[in-house]
Amino acid sequence: MDYLQNMIDIRKEAGITQKELAERIGWSRPQIQRYETRKSIPSIEYLIAFCVYHFCFPLIRMFSAVQEL
Repeated sequence: MDYLQNMIDIRKEAGITQKELAERIGWSRPQIQRYETRKSIPSIEYLIAFCVYHFCFPLIRMFSAVQEL
């Protein structure tokens, strides 16, 4: 599992649609969709906004499930 999949899982566990997340963090739904479908790489600004929106969710947790080599 990678950080993008972690972001999708976190959003879905919170019961939030892409549209709701976009409205709450000031981004567009199509941009979030591009991130979640891996057509675009999230900016650091998006990662921070995502984590802050999710109750000061630690940025490191998003990357914690990435397998080590």
